[in-house]
Amino acid sequence: TGNLPAISGAALTSLPAQGITNHQIWVLTTQLSLTGNSSFADITANLAECTAPGYARIGSAMAVSSGVFTFPETGIWAVTGYWNFTGTTGYSRGNITVTTNNSSYSNVAQCQEATSTQEYAMASAEALIDVTDVANVKVMFQQGGTAPSLDGSSSFNRTHFVFTRMGDT
Repeated sequence: TGNLPAISGAALTSLPAQGITNHQIWVLTTQLSLTGNSSFADITANLAECTAPGYARIGSAMAVSSGVFTFPETGIWAVTGYWNFTGTTGYSRGNITVTTNNSSYSNVAQCQEATSTQEYAMASAEALIDVTDVANVKVMFQQGGTAPSLDGSSSFNRTHFVFTRMGDT
């Protein structure tokens, strides 16, 4: 009594992946001027995968072209943006926008932060995106506001964007 039969795991197939299967950080590599008003502008250039010491991506890299990020695989993705602003009195804003038809984009997350005289500010926004088709579901980031600049760096994470695949769609 109490003995259990031995069971082989060889017949177990198609089990879901455990844990995070993709995680990566992309940075704005240089400083750029904000729109100067309440409108938003797409961040279309100077985006690169993080190269900070010790950084390591999990999984395949995102692709980016003119600010449009393409996911390497389907799944539920957490997308987080961190906008780092500096300058005189004003406000600064960031948007995460998504398309599900590779054409029209909708705002899915927004952040805003105020700055005062030569002060730094950081704002963040996050969205969960169901990537059902890598050819059609894509993401872009936007900036806006009256503070002078959005800070970037190619050496460490200032304004940066994080992509984490949380699970299957």
